Amino acid sequence: MSTKIKIFKTTEIPDSMWHQIANGYHVCFDIKKKPQELKESFCKSITGYTLHALKLTDDGKLMGHNYFQPRPYILNGKKVICALSGGTFVFPEYRKDIFIFKDLFNALCKKANELNWVAQIGVPNENSFEYCRKIIKEKYIGDLNYYILPVHCAKTLKRKNKLIDLLSSFYALSISNINAVISNFINSKEVIAPLHLNESIEYLNIRLSNPVYKNIHKGNIKATYRLYTEDGIKTAYILHFSQNGIRTAKSLAYIVKTILKHEKIDAILYIGTMNMNQWLLTRVPQKYVPHKLPVCVSVFDKSNKTLMDICTSMLNIDYGLINFDVR
Repeated sequence: MSTKIKIFKTTEIPDSMWHQIANGYHVCFDIKKKPQELKESFCKSITGYTLHALKLTDDGKLMGHNYFQPRPYILNGKKVICALSGGTFVFPEYRKDIFIFKDLFNALCKKANELNWVAQIGVPNENSFEYCRKIIKEKYIGDLNYYILPVHCAKTLKRKNKLIDLLSSFYALSISNINAVISNFINSKEVIAPLHLNESIEYLNIRLSNPVYKNIHKGNIKATYRLYTEDGIKTAYILHFSQNGIRTAKSLAYIVKTILKHEKIDAILYIGTMNMNQWLLTRVPQKYVPHKLPVCVSVFDKSNKTLMDICTSMLNIDYGLINFDVR
């Protein structure tokens, strides 16, 4: 059977093909979305489109799909675009060919490079991590860290002990209030990584428009969190916090205090790099994290030695749930 891969911008895909893509999401992910709804979601990006790779039979039947969504980054002070890969599916009848994903991904890399995008940065799930490393040859540079403030410690550890939960709740409130005061006098700021997300107002308005995100704003402080319950544990995940566009101890203290005041939760979590001193959240040792979140990178132009060197260490990249909400 003869096949081909076609690359489209979202706005270039024919309506008839959107019906096939929507069916793919239904069959492979059990996600039911109307074709127009799916198309509109892909148009919500800084470029107004997403790049799509479609594997097709000669008679136009869809075999598989992958996309690169553009994300605005700053590379050594210069504005660039990186991609986030996602939406990968192959219909069950074609999965004997294990290289379809690789072919789709490589085709997207080639097109993204032509558009002067610089790299794909993402967090593959447990099922695709080894494939990304060994077949696609993505560079694995490290795991994201978890930072936690337990509110109901016993429940978080799946234990029943009301006294421990009461004490941990008292501790959370106390340390939150103490940090809110201290941050007025000692307000540490993040060390800016060479490659980091460009958290412009335009991008944040697009990225955080989903109603699952709770955006808070006070003076020069902006922050975002979302609630998520897993295994009976209600958690507030911090996606974003900043003061005048920079992460600070004061903005972190503010969002934590706000969450504790308004939400009935068992824990507060921040997942990602934390390039600043703070005394509020505790880093979870990697051996105890519930799900490892490996960061993998593909640099499109291999002759770009500066970027290739940067993308060898998590110390050089700022990455977290604001980049890619894995929840």
